[in-house]
Amino acid sequence: MGYRLPISKNWLEARKQEEWTRGRTITAVKLTFRKLWRIMVCQVRVNLRDGRGEEKTSAYYTLGNPLLNFEVDFGKKQLEKKPLPVVVELGEAEELLRSRGEGGGKILEAGRKFLKLDSFDFAKHALVVGQTGVGKSKLLEILVGRLRRDYRDEYGVVVIDPHAAMKFPETDGAVLDFVRGGCELFGSRMDPHMTTEMTTLVFKAMLGSQYGAKLERVLKFAVFTLLTAGKMSVAGLRKFLGEIEFRNEV
Repeated sequence: MGYRLPISKNWLEARKQEEWTRGRTITAVKLTFRKLWRIMVCQVRVNLRDGRGEEKTSAYYTLGNPLLNFEVDFGKKQLEKKPLPVVVELGEAEELLRSRGEGGGKILEAGRKFLKLDSFDFAKHALVVGQTGVGKSKLLEILVGRLRRDYRDEYGVVVIDPHAAMKFPETDGAVLDFVRGGCELFGSRMDPHMTTEMTTLVFKAMLGSQYGAKLERVLKFAVFTLLTAGKMSVAGLRKFLGEIEFRNEV
């Protein structure tokens, strides 16, 4: 198997760590000391049992004395199992999360793992990972719905859904459609002179060393002309610089 008892922990700590991190239990450790010429060599055989009850053995040799790691320091702080992290890994598709009312708060259930929403700290970041179809969007819908219902005065919710697959009833707020709509950068009430200067500064920052005095004069003329004509836009600027018919029309 390749498992070796850690030399920095006693066996009891190693046994706990293996159970918590990998779900395996160390059932037995067998030590066999042999003298090879003038060197004492120890063969270590570790028996492990996984969650399905399967037994496996890992064997290796060491020049050290593993018995030293059987000493227990009662003054040392022992390992403590960490609480449920904010990274929640969802199960397989057949274990799709479902919500139910219980104990005054909804509980998300996947197999035998539970996440009680009342104890979830919404002030922290959370990452939900899982394969397609396991219920990540459903989990987020439940969390957002709980926030809006019980914590409306404490938290604000911003949902960015590129796939437009999530549904929230009674949603109050703005819906931004980045595909069909656009962002109006140059409003009709803007000052033409100030807007021209700001726009050319943006191009200067983007182009860097490729930005020169000649390009600055061309941009200022084009932007100012389009602003005063009420036709300034990114698409209009491109058309103004590339099509002589459009320039003559403006």
